[in-house]
Formats: sequence, structure tokens, C-alpha cells
Amino acid sequence: MTELWVDGAPYVPPTPVEIDVKPGSKMNPVVGRPEGVVKVALLSSPTFDPLTVDGYTLTFGKTGKESSFLRCDAFPADFNRDGLDDLLCEFSFGATGLAVGDTSAKLFGKVGTTTIAGTDVIDVRPMDDEPGE
Repeated sequence: MTELWVDGAPYVPPTPVEIDVKPGSKMNPVVGRPEGVVKVALLSSPTFDPLTVDGYTLTFGKTGKESSFLRCDAFPADFNRDGLDDLLCEFSFGATGLAVGDTSAKLFGKVGTTTIAGTDVIDVRPMDDEPGE
């Protein structure tokens, strides 16, 4: 078996983590407004504490490599009600590369030297599909 090398080092695949786009919504509708914000919860597990993630390494969008990070909340919350603190972060929709009709979004980040990756289902809708309009 041949080992894959990237930039002179053995390739280590990202550690999968669970994310939840638009926490509290099953279909994760996202309105495709360039100035909009997409909220994404990084969900804790017995082996992953999102509070250890370096927020400035977070990238999110169509491929997961888009530099769309805005901020993470200072106070964690338990979005999936499993008794573990999760981290809510915000990303600029206009920088995500997402478009109407896209059905998934990806996130990458780092905890120390370990790369993490998460994917969630989304429903990107046109701007005129906002509730109340």
C-alpha cells in the first residue's frame, strides 16, 4: 500500500465531527442573501470538545475551504440536548460560495495540529423566499 504525502508529510485525513447548520431546524433553510449570516453549531461528543477549536481556523461553505468565519459565541450552549456544551459560530453567507439549490455545506477547522471536518444538509433558498415576504 502506498502512503499519500502532502507538503512533505504523510496525509492524515480530517477527524469527522458533527455540525448543525441553523440549530433547531431539521431542514436547515438558509436564505441566499449576500449580507446574511449562517449559524453553525459544532456539536460536542465524548471524544470532541468544540471549545478547544481555534475559531480563526474555521472555514465553511460549499467546499468547506471558504474563508467565511465571522465569530463564535463567547458562551457555549447545549443545542442537541445531550448534556455537553456545543459551540455556535457565525459565517458570512456571501463568502460561503453557497447558491440556491445547494443541499450540503462543509466545515473545516483545527484543534492543535488536528484537522476537523463536518458536513450538514442545507436548503439554500432564494432571497424572496424569506418568511413574511
